[in-house]
Amino acid sequence: MSAMLLKDWYCFWTAYRKNVVTVVILYGFLTVSSDMAFLACMLPYLMSYYGLSCIAMDDQSGWNVYGRTLPTGVEGNASAKYVFILLSSLFGLVCCWGMGGIHTLLRPGAVDWVTDYFVAGLVCLLTALLMMSVIVPAALKYGVEKARNGMLWVSGAVIGALALVRFGVGGVFAPLTDALHGGFVWLNDHPAMLFAALGVAAAAAYAVSWRAGCRICREKEG
Repeated sequence: MSAMLLKDWYCFWTAYRKNVVTVVILYGFLTVSSDMAFLACMLPYLMSYYGLSCIAMDDQSGWNVYGRTLPTGVEGNASAKYVFILLSSLFGLVCCWGMGGIHTLLRPGAVDWVTDYFVAGLVCLLTALLMMSVIVPAALKYGVEKARNGMLWVSGAVIGALALVRFGVGGVFAPLTDALHGGFVWLNDHPAMLFAALGVAAAAAYAVSWRAGCRICREKEG
C-alpha cells in the first residue's frame, strides 16, 4: 500500500501543487487581513476534496486496469486512497492551526486561537471525514463527478429539511424545533461530549467506508 500511496502523492503534487500553494496563501491572507477565521477552518474540507482527485486521475488514466497486475492488488490501491484523503485533511488542519497562530500574533485580541481555530478546526476535520465516508465509496463505484454531484444533492436536501423544520408554517414542526434547539444548547454546554460523539462517529464511519471501498474494488475486479 505504501507504493500506491507514494504514487498518489506524486500524481497529486505534480498536478495540483500550484493550486494548493495558491489556496493556502490566499486563504491565509484573507483570514488574517479580514479576521475571517472560518476560511482557515474550511481547509480540512477543501484538502479532503483535493484528495478525491487521485481517484479521478486513476479513472482517467486507466490505472485500475494496470493496478490489477500488481502485488498490492485493488485493495491496496483503495486503501491508499483512504490514507491519502486522511493525510490531506490533516494537512488542511495543520494549515488552519498555523494560520491561527499567525493571526493571533499579528492581530492580538482579534480572535481566540483555542475556540476559533483549534476547536473549530477539529470539528471541521471530523465532519470532513464523515462526508468523505459517504463520498469515497460512491466515487470508487460511480466516479468522482457523480459522487460529488450526489453529495451536493444530499446536502441540499438536508439543508432544505432543516429550513423546513426551522420555518415550518403554522408551527407544525415546533416540537421538533424545540427539541433540536435543546440538543444544540446541551452540546454547547458540554463540548467534550460533542468531540467524543463526532470523533467516534467519524472513526467508525471512516472504517466502515474503508471496508466498503475495498469490497467495491474487489467487485469491479471480478
